[in-house]
Amino acid sequence: KSNKSSYIWDEKYDQPISIVANASYEDVACTSFEGQSNGSWTVNSTSRTNIYFVTGKQCYQLSNGSISKTGLNSSLDYILSYWSRNGSNNSFTVSGSSSVTEGRTLNGWTYYEHLVNGTSVTISGSGYIDELRLYPKGSLMSSNTYEPLRGITSQCDANNRISYYIYDVFSRLVLLRDQENN
Repeated sequence: KSNKSSYIWDEKYDQPISIVANASYEDVACTSFEGQSNGSWTVNSTSRTNIYFVTGKQCYQLSNGSISKTGLNSSLDYILSYWSRNGSNNSFTVSGSSSVTEGRTLNGWTYYEHLVNGTSVTISGSGYIDELRLYPKGSLMSSNTYEPLRGITSQCDANNRISYYIYDVFSRLVLLRDQENN
């Protein structure tokens, strides 16, 4: 096991959008489709939608273009996870995927986790996708979204439990909600 920790930063390099324990930076990618930074992913469109989202305030319509990550270590198994608003993972194709697990559904979004291997991975298809993560199996990844001049707006922990941070008009934190809206 490695004692490495890796950080993926927003486009201004002032907020970490992801923290990964036990992984090298080259082996991780994460995006919530919030800013101009794609969190080490290559996203084939700059278009985003703010109609639906599971974290932050935007998501990506996969029919706008595929998403990929290259330069992976072929000797490692990776976890690729995402939230989908399709009702089925059959709308997405994940290259190098040897298995897929369907998780819980929240507010129309369903969690999926793929085991992948190879030097690159590509996600293609149609439907809404959010909170897209890639990390070596055995690593732990958490991710955050932010609102300028306020702070953190959501956090997705290593077990994919989401917390939402609510602020008043004076940008003071007034409420912390879990994914069940408690």
